[in-house]
Amino acid sequence: MFRLGRTAASSKIPLRRTVEIPPRKSLRVGRNEPCPCGSGRKYKNCHEAEGEAFLMKLARKRDLDRWEEEQKKAGVSWFRRLLGKALR
Repeated sequence: MFRLGRTAASSKIPLRRTVEIPPRKSLRVGRNEPCPCGSGRKYKNCHEAEGEAFLMKLARKRDLDRWEEEQKKAGVSWFRRLLGKALR
């Protein structure tokens, strides 16, 4: 007969791992909202075919622009910002 209890070896094995999911970095755009590229057309008629890749590219550009503005406010020289942007 089998015993359905924990043994010393099985009690040391973790049953679950906690997984941290990073926050989503892409933009969220509805199909009928204006396209974030600035064309004035609806998203569904403009860049929806490109899908998530287009939104990720826009989010990346937005993050780089924010970073550059923060660097300007901090008084970092233009060439250090340029090098930092290339390394990001």
